[in-house]
Order: sequence, then C-alpha cells, then structure tokens
Amino acid sequence: TFANAAATNTTATFSAAGTYVLRLTANDGALSASDDVTVTVHNTNNISLASVTNRPPSVHAGAGFKAAMAKPVTLAGAVSDDGLPDPPGKLTTFWSKVSGPGAVTFANALATNTTVSFSTPGTYVLRLTASDGDLSASADVTVIVSSNSAPVVNAGPDLTVTLPNPAVLRGTVIDDGLPNPPGALTISWSKVSGPGTVTFYQADWTNATAVFSTNGLYVLRLTAKDGALSAADEVTVEVRPASEPGTNTPPVISAIEPQVSPMGEQIGPIPFTVGDAQTPAANLVVWAVSTNRNVVCDENLIVRGSGANRTLLIATNKPNRIKTGTTLVLVMVSDGSLVSTTAFPVTYLPLAQCAKAPLTVLTNRLGTVYPNLNGAMLIIGKTYELRARPQPYCIFTGWSGGVSGSSDRLLFKMQSNLVIQANFDFHPVAGFYNGLFYELEEVRPHSSGFFQAQVDNSRRFSAKLLLGGATYAWSGQLEADGRFVRVFQRRNAAPLQVELWAREGADQITGYVTDGSWVAVLLADRSIAHSRLDANAYTGAYTMALSGSEDPDAGPSGCGFATAQINTQGRVSYTGQLADSTPVTHSAYLSRRGELPIYHLLYNRGGSLLGWLTLTNLPSDDGWGRLSWIKPTQPKARYYPGGFTNEPVVIASRFEPPQSSTNRVLNLTNAWLVLGIRELPTELTNTITLLSTNNRVVNTSSNRLTVQILARQGLFQGTCRPATTNLQYNFKGILLQKRNCGYGYFLGRTEAGYVRLDPAP
Repeated sequence: TFANAAATNTTATFSAAGTYVLRLTANDGALSASDDVTVTVHNTNNISLASVTNRPPSVHAGAGFKAAMAKPVTLAGAVSDDGLPDPPGKLTTFWSKVSGPGAVTFANALATNTTVSFSTPGTYVLRLTASDGDLSASADVTVIVSSNSAPVVNAGPDLTVTLPNPAVLRGTVIDDGLPNPPGALTISWSKVSGPGTVTFYQADWTNATAVFSTNGLYVLRLTAKDGALSAADEVTVEVRPASEPGTNTPPVISAIEPQVSPMGEQIGPIPFTVGDAQTPAANLVVWAVSTNRNVVCDENLIVRGSGANRTLLIATNKPNRIKTGTTLVLVMVSDGSLVSTTAFPVTYLPLAQCAKAPLTVLTNRLGTVYPNLNGAMLIIGKTYELRARPQPYCIFTGWSGGVSGSSDRLLFKMQSNLVIQANFDFHPVAGFYNGLFYELEEVRPHSSGFFQAQVDNSRRFSAKLLLGGATYAWSGQLEADGRFVRVFQRRNAAPLQVELWAREGADQITGYVTDGSWVAVLLADRSIAHSRLDANAYTGAYTMALSGSEDPDAGPSGCGFATAQINTQGRVSYTGQLADSTPVTHSAYLSRRGELPIYHLLYNRGGSLLGWLTLTNLPSDDGWGRLSWIKPTQPKARYYPGGFTNEPVVIASRFEPPQSSTNRVLNLTNAWLVLGIRELPTELTNTITLLSTNNRVVNTSSNRLTVQILARQGLFQGTCRPATTNLQYNFKGILLQKRNCGYGYFLGRTEAGYVRLDPAP
C-alpha cells in the first residue's frame, strides 16, 4: 500500500514478509520511462522491519590539500552505513581517479585510509566510493601536486642598534626539499643600501651578525636558493651614532584620556605604556601625583605592573577620602636621571550630575563575561574592566562592537550607546569523545571494544580502551597534526598498538588498534555538547527494543529492551536486559549527528553486544541501529549452550509518561497479548482491555493472565498460565508509544519466547 502513489517520495507498507519489486513510472503525455527498486521485507515475529528504508552509505573523502610529487601522501576517508540491505550486510569501498594530468597509484584502493602517489604535477580529483550492495555514494577530494616551490623567506623584524653594537639578524627559511638533487638550500645575507659598509659574520646562515662602519639607515637582504628557484626578503636596520659619555635620552610614556566618575567610586585600572632607549622598561620607576589634593590625595594613586605595560588605579579605600571637584593627575617615569610626564584631568561629580548610559554586553552559551554589566547604567567617560571566561572546551576569540581587543581582559572607557560583543567558539579539537573499534570484515569479541577520550584546550588528553575485559588507560599530548601512537606491552600476549588522529574541525577521532594478527578500525565522535548543535533536540526519555531471532535455534525469539534518558548535555544513560535475561547498563555521549556507541562485554568476557544507534525522527521510530550480539559456546548453560552470533535491530521511541491517572500510556483500549515459544503447540493469544484509570489491565481471555503496566517507566510485566497446562510464564517488556505497541520476552524450559502487545484488530 502506497501512502501517495503519485509522489516521487512516499512510503510503502507491506502485508507479508518477502521480496518485492516496485516500479516508478513517469509520463509527459507523449513519452514515458520507468525504473525498478527491490525491497526485502523481514518479519522478526515481534518487530516489523518493513518501515526501515535502506539509506546509501555516508562517505567523506577528507579535505583538499597540497602535496609534493616526490613522496606519497595519505588519504583519510571515512564511511558509515546503516547495515542494509541484509544480505549482504557489509560495505565495499574503493578509491579512483576522476581527473588529473598524470597517473595515480593507490597503495590500497579498497581501504578508506591509504596512501597515493602521482606521476606528474598538476591538480587531481580523487573519488572515494562506497556501496552496500544496493545503493552507493561517493565523495571527491582535490589534491594539488607541485613539482617545486620557491623557498619561503622571512628576514625578521626591523632593528635599531647603537654603534658600535652589531645587529643580530634572525631570519627564517622554509622549503619543500625540491628539486632533489640537490635537495639542499644555499642561504646568503647581503647589503641592499646604506651609507657605510656592512660586515656579515656567518652570512650563509639565517641567524647572522652584521657590523656597520657608520650610522645611518641600512636595508639588508636574506636570499635562499634551492638549485632552481630563489626568494628573498629584506630587513631595515637603523644604526644610531654612539652616545657621547654622559648623554641620555628621556623615557617615554603614553597619553591617558580624561576621566569622570561619581564621588566615592574607584577609577581604573587605567592602562598606559612606558619605554626608554637606553634603560630596560622593567628598570624604569613610575609614580603619580595629584595637583589638587582636596579632590584626590597621592595615597589614592596606585601604579601597578612591570615592564612596558602599566596601570593606574585611583582607589577609594585609602584614609584620605575622594571629594568632588577636578584635579590634574601627573604620571611620571624616570630612568634614574631623566623624567617624563603625562597629565590628564580627573573629575569627581555628585552621582546625580554624572551622565550615564546603558552598556550592552553580548555573548553566547559558549562563555560568560564578568562582572555582569549588561544593561547597567555606567558613567560616561569612566574606565571599566570586563573579563571573558570561556566554557570548558571552548575558546575566547576576541572583543568586537564599539571596542575591540584580543586579550580576555578588556579595559574600556564608557561612551553613549556602547555595545560590546564577547566572541567565543568551540575549540577545534577539545572535548569528550566516545566510540567503537572492530574489524571491518567481522565483529569478534577479542578484537573489538569501546574507546573514550577527553582532550583539553592545550591538546593534552586522557584516554581509555576497553578490550576483552581489560582496560588500557593512558594520557599524552597530541602532535601538531593531531596524531598520537601508543604501544601497550601485554603479558602472554602480543603488544597492542593504538594509533589515533584528531583532526581540527572533524569532530572525530579516527585510527586503528592492532596486535599484529588483526587490525580494528577505530571511530569516536565528539560529544554533541562540544559541537555547534544543540543537544536539547534529543533531550528526554526513550524506550528501546532489541529484535529477536527469526530462527529459535539461532537465538532468543523474544525482544530485549531498555529505558533511556538523555540530559541537556547529550549524555545517554540506559538500563535494560537482553532476551536471555542478561542485564545491560551503559552511559555515553551522543555525537552531533545523534549517534550513540553501544558496547557490552558479556558472558564472562566471551561475548559482546556492539554497534551504533542513530536517533532520528521518523513517523514510526525515533532511533534505529543494527547491533552485533555474540554469545560463545557454554556447555553448562541452561539457555543456548551452543552460543550464537546475531545481528538484531534496535529501535528507539520517545516516551512521555501519562500526565495524570486518567491518561493512557498507549492509545488503545482493546488489545491482544500474544506469547509464543516452541514448547507450546500454538501461540497464546490473550484478549485484554486497558482501562483509562491508572492504566489497569483486565483479562478477557480463558487463560489465567495478569498484566501490570508500569506507566511511569514505559514497561509492562505479568504472568500467563495456559488453560490447558499447569505451566506459568513470567513475561516482561517495553512499550513503544510511536508504534502504539509493546515487545518483550519470557523464559521457557530451554529457550526464550516472545511476548507482543498489539492493538486488537
């Protein structure tokens, strides 16, 4: 049944499991064309997968980059998929050349992460393609390959020296190592202009020394050649004449603007700078005096700081209280013999006479500003201070608006209609990460597990790896390119090597884990709380069901289940049980794409449950994923001693508890409660009525049945004793409100059966 057969995008429902071929036809009145799609519909006895639509793989080929032709470069692709269709249930990937002037050689064209080399310089477009057996997708990356680039030369900052002192030159040269041969640079300093001669010492080094014969203005050139290309940069050196004995130049001090404040309030700190040609700024003596001590006494003037950057604070906590009026404040700097002065007026007025204006301070959820002066009426002409404080894993990027600055501390003079914006952003790498690693060919408990890391703003990190019941924890510093390698020595086992990459802006850590005999691909997502998306889109309660096996010999036919809660930071916590009564509890962060890694080590470390759940907003479900559930052989186990390897589907639904005792947890009155297991000749179909009062259930079937709805949690449980036997089955399950039904399991003598709560037809 098609929801809208005349629309290109619609939904289709199916009455029975099987393979269907659907056709889309278009007719323009004269000509027509059509195309077919094959849909495989499964029935797991308890969860219909007909509403699950196969989606093409998600492919990322990485960011474009530049490369040198002399050596191979690394391609860092990433591919994810929903696991459909099944079969085949696996992905195939390959790299190919789309365009470019020469030949391209891939080290392993079937691997998402590989190296590539080029035969000819030029611009190449490479394509990463992934196919799930039905649908395919691709992404391109552009690589610019150069044969040789000229050296990058920087002669350093301009200098000022006094005769007979030499100039210490600090240049830098960067080169790509081409051509090879010679594979080496030649460097030289030379004089471009100037009144005298220049003698260079170590003229073939970037760091050289220049001695001048006379004073004047000189231009010096640093040149670098790689054998084919050359580049140069120039630096200006001012050479001053030698000072006569006993001569000295006075220090300098910056100007300070007039200040206005209400009586009794502190002014400042007010910033200013000092300097001297002969004396280090740290050795200069700075002080301040007031010309009208009836308004401000000298004891109220406090100079702070060291070096070139100083501040003046006009305090109010000194014995001589500040009064109304105007004074001229003189700030003086001395080098021990000469003194320089800057002067500015300071006016104290009664509060009622001070002109005020509101200050607007803008920011975002990534940081705060203190003190909180947003909306405050401030004195026009008075100096104030603000400080920016980023949230954890965020950075401050500067002030903008009426006042600009890059330091987290801002000193500003108030003016009318002043708006100041404090800008914050997420750190390109810092945050919480969690994810999974496993072999791409097949999930195996001994080579799969869970990964978690925390990276701070200085790129230091702590991480842990859960593998086979062991925890491998370490910390370190990411390299400049985000890479980190660690090798763990293990007793009675091969060393375990972990290689990680945390690339800026990717919101992911990728890499691999290996012991030499197997290689597991690692993928961890950064928490949604540390990305530009709002985690509140997913906040709330959820119920989840894990589908059973179609073949009772291959595993439990009943449904496992769990209840989950997602907080405002995107952290998911859930608890539940599998259909063989194994308990599961987990907590991890959602990614910015709403993906949650699931990992449980089970059955005395011999089995596992692993996979990804993706939260969505489909008409029937709010989340979907395919997991790997492995139980090893356990000869003494009562249930499934031969073990099993299954790939069940996990489905999530938002859950809203009833707001009152008269609200139904499900939108139904008459329902069927169905139990099935091979030790019974047929399914047990029980008719029940769900009352509107406290969601009580009334049994209207011939079997002895009790059902309890746990409306606040979204669970149901009860007992059933068939009328023809003395057997009693204790069942339990979960309610999925979007599907308006419930799924669960019960244990029989040697296997698990299924229980299903459906609206009565």
